[in-house]
Amino acid sequence: MRPLKLIVSAFKSYGGKEEIDFTKLGNDGIYLIAGKTGAGKTTIFDAISYALFGSLSDGTSENMTLRSKYAKEDVPTFVELTFSYKNKIYYIKRNPAYERKSKRGKNKTTTENAKVELHLPDGKVLTKKDEVAKKIKDILGVNEDQFGKICMIAQGAFAKFLFAKTPEKESIFREIFKTTNYETLEKKMKEKYKEVEDEDKLLTKQIKSFEERVECNKDFESDFFEENKKNIDFSEFLNELILFQEEKNKKLKSGIEDIETNKKIVEKNLDIAKEIEIKKEKLEELKKEKSEEEINFENYKKNLEKHANEENKIYELNTRKEIIKNDLEKYSELKNLEDEKSNLEKLVFEKENKKDDLKNQIELESKKLEILKEKKESLEKSSRNIFKLESQLKELKNQIEKLEELKKLFEDYCEKKEKKKNCETEVQNLEKISNEILDKIEKNNEFLKNKEEEFTKFETIEKNFADFSLKKNKISNDLKNLENLKTLNSEISKTSIEYNLKLKEFKESQESYEAQNKISRNLRKIYNSNQAGFLAKTLIENKPCPVCGSKVHPKPAFTLEIENINLEEVEEEEKKSKEIFLKMNELSANCGEILKEIEVKKKNLQKNLRDFFEIENIEKEKIGEWIVNKFSSLKDEMKKIDDLIEKEKDREKEKENCKKEIKLLKEELEKLNSSQKLNLEKKTKANSFKVEADTNFKNVVLEIEKRIKKNFEFETEKIELLKREKVLLKEKEELQNFIKIEEQNNLELKNLKEEIPKKEKEIENKKSNVIELEKEMTSMKTDLKNCKKEIEKIKNNLEFENEEFAEDKILEFENEIFKIRKKIKDEKAQFDESDKKLALQEKEIFDLKKEIEKNKDFNIDFLSQEFEMLKNKLDSQTEIFQQNNSKLSINQKILREYEEKLGQLKEVQRKNTLLKALFDTIQGKIAGKDKIRFETYVHIKYFEKILFKANKRFFAMSDGKYELKRSESAFRTAKIGLNLDVYDYHNGTVREVSTLSGGESFLASLSLALGFSDVVQEMSGGIQLETLFIDEGFGTLDDTTLEQTMTALKGLSTDGKLIGIISHVNELKEEIEKQIVITKDSAGNSHVKINIS
Repeated sequence: MRPLKLIVSAFKSYGGKEEIDFTKLGNDGIYLIAGKTGAGKTTIFDAISYALFGSLSDGTSENMTLRSKYAKEDVPTFVELTFSYKNKIYYIKRNPAYERKSKRGKNKTTTENAKVELHLPDGKVLTKKDEVAKKIKDILGVNEDQFGKICMIAQGAFAKFLFAKTPEKESIFREIFKTTNYETLEKKMKEKYKEVEDEDKLLTKQIKSFEERVECNKDFESDFFEENKKNIDFSEFLNELILFQEEKNKKLKSGIEDIETNKKIVEKNLDIAKEIEIKKEKLEELKKEKSEEEINFENYKKNLEKHANEENKIYELNTRKEIIKNDLEKYSELKNLEDEKSNLEKLVFEKENKKDDLKNQIELESKKLEILKEKKESLEKSSRNIFKLESQLKELKNQIEKLEELKKLFEDYCEKKEKKKNCETEVQNLEKISNEILDKIEKNNEFLKNKEEEFTKFETIEKNFADFSLKKNKISNDLKNLENLKTLNSEISKTSIEYNLKLKEFKESQESYEAQNKISRNLRKIYNSNQAGFLAKTLIENKPCPVCGSKVHPKPAFTLEIENINLEEVEEEEKKSKEIFLKMNELSANCGEILKEIEVKKKNLQKNLRDFFEIENIEKEKIGEWIVNKFSSLKDEMKKIDDLIEKEKDREKEKENCKKEIKLLKEELEKLNSSQKLNLEKKTKANSFKVEADTNFKNVVLEIEKRIKKNFEFETEKIELLKREKVLLKEKEELQNFIKIEEQNNLELKNLKEEIPKKEKEIENKKSNVIELEKEMTSMKTDLKNCKKEIEKIKNNLEFENEEFAEDKILEFENEIFKIRKKIKDEKAQFDESDKKLALQEKEIFDLKKEIEKNKDFNIDFLSQEFEMLKNKLDSQTEIFQQNNSKLSINQKILREYEEKLGQLKEVQRKNTLLKALFDTIQGKIAGKDKIRFETYVHIKYFEKILFKANKRFFAMSDGKYELKRSESAFRTAKIGLNLDVYDYHNGTVREVSTLSGGESFLASLSLALGFSDVVQEMSGGIQLETLFIDEGFGTLDDTTLEQTMTALKGLSTDGKLIGIISHVNELKEEIEKQIVITKDSAGNSHVKINIS
């Protein structure tokens, strides 16, 4: 994180609005924050901390009053911070809750609520307090506490740490590195140890309870239990009992199988005996059925003897049926005759009706003919008047024609008068249009001239477009090259991060290997020692040692506390050490490869900068910033060119519009000139038409005056003429209607003259048809009479009335024949069936008698008693088997549970041994070892990392004289391990840090602070906090020490860090060029000024 700009307003000692532009101080190096005590130097860091986290570096939160007591009522309290992180710009503004003057009312105040807003690079704005806090933590990767420890070295804090004893340092480390988890681990380990001990006691109690649950057999107790129980353990006893019960089960099962076999044999014989009894009953039933069937057989035999009479009856029925079949043809002939008779009767009836119809028609037509003749005579009389009417109509038409001629003259008068008037109006209109067109032509010519002048201004557009296009292409190429540079730089950053992660992993692997190797060596040592101890336990006084052969054993070896370590565990730990060692070598190789890759990419980056942008030897830390700035400047330049292009495009559109307007104006002028020309032609024609119309009008007036009278009144004559016309037309219409009626009558008369002869002829034809019909009817009646005689003759020779009755009789005979034959067939079948059934019954009776005779020795009562006895015996043995089997199952379950619990107990005891050893290790209670608690051990590791970082600087600051190291004096007593000594390279002695001078102590404290900052930053996941504030007392240093300190700090700043030293020492003002000077005015307000000398 690098601050770019800080603005404070009415904040703590700053009563007004003050702005600090950190970009003026450069990207790295040292700058001085100078000012008198209480001027507000440390407030700058407080303001940065407050903007980011809402609290000051000392932990004061925004709930406290942060508003400056020097601020005016109308000045708001807030802090604004613009900062960059990983080449991205962020802006945050925050104000605390404070009392301000109300905008309404007198002497009233209101509370301004606490607010915060965070602007992200993508334009998103966050305003919720929790949301902003989480985002800041995500961006920076540290919380407010870690930020304060990494970025701020406070006054005197590390001088106290330098001289603090182990308990004090432990308290500080516990707070800084959050190692309370290790203390919690110790407590949990104790609880776990207690829990395992309780579990050991519970399992021991449970194992003893198994003896009470054992299910024993009486015979086993008498044979084995009392004699042997005391000589064997419970597991062996239980196995012997289960074996006994399993053997007993086998014997019982074998006996049960024998009983079941005998039971099945008896059961089978009993079933046979029962079956024989059933067959005896069946034999009696068969004999009874056979007697009944013999009676039926005799009856069926008597029926067969009657079949001869039935055959004779069938013959008689067939004879009668054939006679009736032979007469069936006569019934067909009779039917045909009856059909013929019916048709003849129908024809006679139809002819009779037709004759009556014709007579009626003749009578009707005769009457119509008389009417027509009368009408003809009447029309002949009226036709003689038409000649007189036609003469009157001709005369009337002549009068109307004369009137029409006069009417046409009047119409011509009106037309010529109207035409004369229209010609005069048209001439006037054309004159007016001509004047309007001339005005428009004049205006359009003026407008066209202006537009053509305006069009000449757009001639530079194409040239401008070409220039802009060339510039834009160049910028685009630069942007592409810059994007490639950015990608390459990003890859370098990512690869560097990967390298740092791999390096960290390598260091962790190295530490892990050292720890694991130590464990495996210790275990191997313990195992080897214990082997001698185990062997020593077998030694017997005055018996030779199997190793040395001596019979005297004055100092036998002994086993260590952990006795149950076996070879497999030792080898497993050694295997782990080997695996970690291989992984460590692999990580080391990976780090080397990644470092080579970074160097190659850096060379490519410098080459691209030189080739594309002609830039050489730019510092690697500034490349990212240069790319961002270059991107920004190129983007701005591109935007300016795009804006200019857009303006030219607008001008291009204006040019096109202007061109279109000029074209439209020219087209409009052409149209107007054409219209003017056409209008002049129309005007000439209209004048000639006007002269012609005047002449024609005068001629019409002269013609009318000739026919009527001179100086006539046109309207009076017109009314009179219309009245005469109306009367004549009415008379003409009446005559025409009358003539039309007479013409229709003549036409009707003519039609009647043609129709009457036709009617007369039609009547004569119908009379002839009547005579012809009467002749046909006489012939048909004769045929009908003959037909009836023939029908009567045939009916007298037939037995039945019609063919249907005859066929019914034939069907009746056939049914009777079928029934007789079916009866004969059924009775024959019954006889055969009965005969067959008797034969089968005979055979079945024979077979039953034979089988009964064969099994006559089976006694059902004896077999039933034997079966019942075997069944009871089987039930008894099965019950004994089930009881024994139940005991066996219970004992087997007890054995499984016992062995399971015994295994659990062994595992618990193993855990108990390990937990005790681990618990003693955590508490530092191992005999013969350093008494260091686990948490202290962790603190020592952190401390060693800090000392490693600190000594790099302390060695340089002390001109190669001093190095800090952990004190090892009285190391075997408790609460030791974090005390500090100093090693003097000039005389090779080690002494306490308290012996250092004031200046040397300052250098040691500063080195510790910087080392501490580096370690905390590394532990925060490789975060980039490129700013450091040092608020330490430089006033205690002599000139030489101060110079060495500044040299070391300048070396630190070349790593890309911007270091702010908060001090009022005058020598520093001369030494450090870049300065932020804090001053106070007479009112107590603090003010900021940046000096760059």
